[in-house]
Amino acid sequence: MNEQIAGLAPECVWRIFAAICNIPHSSGEEGSLREYLRHTAEQAGLHCRADEAGNLMIEKPASLGWSGCRTVILQSHLDMVPQVVAGYDFNFSVDAIPAAIKDGWVVSENTTLGADNGIGVALAMAALLADDFNHVPIKAIFTVEEEIGLHGAFSLPREWVSYPHMMINLDSENLDQLFVGCAGGIRANFSFVPAWEPPPPGHFTLKISLTGLLGGHSGSDIHLPRGNAIKLLARFFKEAEALAPRISSVNGGSRDNAIPREASAVCIVPGAKRDALLKLAADYETALKAEFGANEPNIKFAAATHPAVKKTFSADFQQRLLEAVNDCRHGVVDMSTNIPGLVGTSTNLAVINTAPDEIVICTSQRSENDTRRKQLTTSLTAHFERYGAVTHIGSEYPGWEPQPDSHLVRVFQEAAVKILGKELEIAAIHAGLECGVIGALNRNLEMVSFGPTMENVHAPGERVNIESVRKCWQILRHVLENA
Repeated sequence: MNEQIAGLAPECVWRIFAAICNIPHSSGEEGSLREYLRHTAEQAGLHCRADEAGNLMIEKPASLGWSGCRTVILQSHLDMVPQVVAGYDFNFSVDAIPAAIKDGWVVSENTTLGADNGIGVALAMAALLADDFNHVPIKAIFTVEEEIGLHGAFSLPREWVSYPHMMINLDSENLDQLFVGCAGGIRANFSFVPAWEPPPPGHFTLKISLTGLLGGHSGSDIHLPRGNAIKLLARFFKEAEALAPRISSVNGGSRDNAIPREASAVCIVPGAKRDALLKLAADYETALKAEFGANEPNIKFAAATHPAVKKTFSADFQQRLLEAVNDCRHGVVDMSTNIPGLVGTSTNLAVINTAPDEIVICTSQRSENDTRRKQLTTSLTAHFERYGAVTHIGSEYPGWEPQPDSHLVRVFQEAAVKILGKELEIAAIHAGLECGVIGALNRNLEMVSFGPTMENVHAPGERVNIESVRKCWQILRHVLENA
């Protein structure tokens, strides 16, 4: 164990976090961490239960005189995102996280730190183990596989959350904010069976590539004035229609929760029109740079020679595919009716892949309102099916509609004024949190999401601010005393 980190204040939190850094706990490998928490809790005389999915619940009764108070759930997830700097020798399944103290932060320079959500787990465990303050009944729920689809939250037994009145999700990243809502989401994929033709003689083969876009998270960055590589590539082929390029394959994007940064297509073009297509590509790069300016400073659009291909899309299929992509909605659909300035509903055209016998387009839709999200997905389904696609719906999770005036919010604001000297900013996030899934199991559950300040989450160099952890612990203690 890293004793320097374990000795930070509050030691009750940091000692647990230092132990967590020593235990491998990537998504799907949370078993050792779960057993550490279970053993630690049982040694303290606390009641523990695990479900079939691997989620863990630990219960602590109220302090003497507090037994009639409402129960508070403390909720965190056990898994972390394993990312490492290229060339750095590290195995997340075996090695301890190389955490260090630097300039007021705990950081792992060459790997992810796992403060998301290890520091939330440590805060919850510290509350369970502490004996130096009075508190309401506490129930801690630690979920698995949050980072790969909220799997643990979806598997929670309903009875675990049926009677508690309040829940604090400890999975936020800014001490100054209190989150009271999040978007629900769904993934809708559309597959086409392409019609193929052999390439005629006298054609050149080119690869058309769009690279250098900023991309970003399809929830938190969808409102920014950034390009979608798939949409922009399809637009180019629409503009090049008179030059008769015929596409052989098209690929773009990498993940359905990311705005696509790159896209490319291999195509043929009649020999007599090759130079015109190359000039159009150069002009298109100039036009894109003018269109996006400083919002996309690294755009590159290029056409280069490519080995000959054996087949291309038929003219009819290519036209249908390009129209489906060009006319597909992408970006913000409406703004929140609950939180000023927050996106309410959005859709992301995320991935397009060419397989030997299939073209697959992946999209994701988000909304703070489940009805609007479903309506948007229905509209997209009708759009793509009009062009001959087959729809596949999956990975749906509910939203969490904001409750900015709840009793729990008021208690947090009282604590913040006492400890920080100011109220917390009430916020919501246009992305998925476990609160949406858990809230669907108990519609009467008051919820907030709260945590210390973190940076570079999900990336090497992830770090958590030491002073913010101390203040977070003080606020949490106050809330548990007064909820």
